[in-house]
Amino acid sequence: MEHTFLSHAILNTTTLHKALLNKVINAFYPLTIAAILLTLPACSSIEEQTQNHVLSNQPRQQQNLLIGAFNNAGEAGLFQLTFSPKQATLTKASQAIEAPNPVYLATQNKHQDFFTVVGKKSGGLAHYQFNPNKQSFELKSQLTNINQGACHIAMHPNINQVAVADYATGEVSLFAVNEQGNKKQLSLLDKYTNQGKSITKRQQGPHSHYVQWDRTGKFLYAVDLGTDEVLLFNNSAENHLADKKVAAKLSAGDGPRHMVFHPNMPVVYVINELSNVVAVYQQNEQTGLLSLMQRVSALTLQVKEEQATANFASAIKISNDARFIYAAIRGINKIAVFGVAKNGELELIQLQSTLGNWPRDITLSAEQNYLFIANKRSNEITVLKRDQQNGLLSPTTIKASIPQPAYIGLY
Repeated sequence: MEHTFLSHAILNTTTLHKALLNKVINAFYPLTIAAILLTLPACSSIEEQTQNHVLSNQPRQQQNLLIGAFNNAGEAGLFQLTFSPKQATLTKASQAIEAPNPVYLATQNKHQDFFTVVGKKSGGLAHYQFNPNKQSFELKSQLTNINQGACHIAMHPNINQVAVADYATGEVSLFAVNEQGNKKQLSLLDKYTNQGKSITKRQQGPHSHYVQWDRTGKFLYAVDLGTDEVLLFNNSAENHLADKKVAAKLSAGDGPRHMVFHPNMPVVYVINELSNVVAVYQQNEQTGLLSLMQRVSALTLQVKEEQATANFASAIKISNDARFIYAAIRGINKIAVFGVAKNGELELIQLQSTLGNWPRDITLSAEQNYLFIANKRSNEITVLKRDQQNGLLSPTTIKASIPQPAYIGLY
């Protein structure tokens, strides 16, 4: 390189200058060759590092899943599954965990422990921790008789609080998480009971169905199916459900159930159980309020005409790259796949069978190349293959029997 650079630099020089330059080049050139030779081992090291990097990004040999299920007294409610993409199998752990109706979980600490809502008419919260010696989760602490029909739980990004939605009462509860050795004690901080109703038989009173903090942890959102509202609490007053507002009022009869946040933009997606519509909102990052951007059906026109009242949307998830959204629809038992535009708006691109009956919850695999589905009425977990380039789903024969699964997540 130096030889070429110096040669070009003397195109218009005199003969004397050229002679002088040749002496410099002749002296410098062997040093240049030596320097190049000295870099060869370093090149080999870079190649080895590249190979190691490629190996480290190979797909995992297996992935672990936690399932929460509806059950009767004395029956197992928490199940562990191991998914092997290479073997194309879902294997159930030999030891299931007895817990009353653990219908939703919130994991933390790199999934080594989790909180779950438990119980039916007299419900509570429970904390489980993974025991590596037994390769199973053990109950560490719990609260009882604190709600009547808790259906969703969320963990604050700082892992110092949990929030719970109670479907039966319309309550939103906030709990502190206090470290005590290897246990995490829960204590009630505040509780809010919503009021109101809407136009359908399912909406004759408030029904809190989902709670979650936004990306910053500043705002706590609560979705109420009974009042067609997304509520907003300012979490800056950490120990209280302060400054309650209606972040968004949905169309009458929508029946909002769950929501998911865009990972890179202040955009929120609300799935409506009764109308099967996904409502797309712009979040005001200063106030937390939501402004409607778009409403898009999770059903095709043909499905809407043929099965107008028989379908009920449940879970909604977004891919890690934020290019696709997946929504489960009970009744037709399909997954609605949406493409996400640069501004966050959606386009329905596929309706794929869940291969089961009544999909209540879904989750994507760690590598984002599979979708796991908890089918409550067919008592099974089914698996769809996912194309990471175009987002589309395709069937597999992989499945596992689980009684009445309600929640599915990785750990």
